[in-house]
Amino acid sequence: MSEAIQPGRWHLLRLKELHKRDDGKSRVEVTFDTPQGASLVDYFYLTEKAISRFELLAHRSGCEAEIKSPAQVDAKVLAALLGRKVWAFVVEDERGALCTDG
Repeated sequence: MSEAIQPGRWHLLRLKELHKRDDGKSRVEVTFDTPQGASLVDYFYLTEKAISRFELLAHRSGCEAEIKSPAQVDAKVLAALLGRKVWAFVVEDERGALCTDG
C-alpha cells in the first residue's frame, strides 16, 4: 500500500532518477521515491545563486562532492547520488506543488 507524501513532514526519500536539463534553464530534475512506493519530482536550478540547494541535497545524502558551480554537476556527481537516501522536509510551493525544502 502506497503512503502519500505529505507537506509539512519529513520523509525518507530515495534519489531514484536524476536528469540534468539544459533547456534554457539549467537544472537537475530529481525523482524521489519512498519505501512505500510514493514518488515526488523536484527541480534544482543550477544558477550561481541556487547551486547551494543542490549541494545541500548531495551532502544530506552522504555525497561529499564539491559543488560550488554549475559546471561541477556532471555525470560523475549524478551517478554518485543515484540510489542514495535522504531525509527531506516536504513543502508546497506557491503553485501548490510538492517540493523539498532546503
